[in-house]
Amino acid sequence: MLDDTLRVTGVRQDAPYKPVGWDGLAEAAIAGAEEEERREAVTAEAQKLWEELKAWVATKTKDVLAKDPSLKGRVVPMISEASKLGANARIFEATELLKRVVDLFDGSAAAAPPAQPEAYAEAHRFWRETMDELANEIALLKRAITEAFRGAGGAGDPAASLSRLDAVMRNIELGLGNALLAASKAESPADRSKAYRDVQSKLAALKKRVDTDPLLREIAANPFTVSKVDEKLRTFLTEVGKKFRS
Repeated sequence: MLDDTLRVTGVRQDAPYKPVGWDGLAEAAIAGAEEEERREAVTAEAQKLWEELKAWVATKTKDVLAKDPSLKGRVVPMISEASKLGANARIFEATELLKRVVDLFDGSAAAAPPAQPEAYAEAHRFWRETMDELANEIALLKRAITEAFRGAGGAGDPAASLSRLDAVMRNIELGLGNALLAASKAESPADRSKAYRDVQSKLAALKKRVDTDPLLREIAANPFTVSKVDEKLRTFLTEVGKKFRS
């Protein structure tokens, strides 16, 4: 009986016996149950990740190898081994192996963005032109607001409104210009792939800003000038999105 108790509570049987009492046994049992629940949760999450990763690799492998056959000798054995590990419930090892396959895909010529550096240079010029047009519109709006306050006999202070407008350009830049410029200068497939992902991230951030920034909507509806800030940003996103859609 004592041997069974020591085994259940995880106490080494060759260690000096120390009575733990019923409270200690209950705590040990609860801790053991909680640890088992954690293991089950982690395993379930790992199983889900494995299934998602396996499905993604399966959809991408054919296209990637068609574009970059040099990967076949490395990728196919890794995928085969990962499948065997997964079938034997060695999910963590299988997932790590497929992650290495994904890394190979990312660094291959096949994973490079479809656009050439010249397309990024063109998009960078388009972005700078768009930003210059927006800056001119903001300047015209600031001038119109200032004149409107003067026309009202100087009542009120336009400083707060002008300060908010000054933030518009900073809020929409988001590093996109630098990302496009870097992509236009990237040479290796791996560098181009990295630059492409950065551009996509910045474009997504700009789209979210355009869709959610209330100040842009206020500018579009302002009573002082005809503003096309929102329209021009959406045009840019549409046109550039066509070039860099994956």
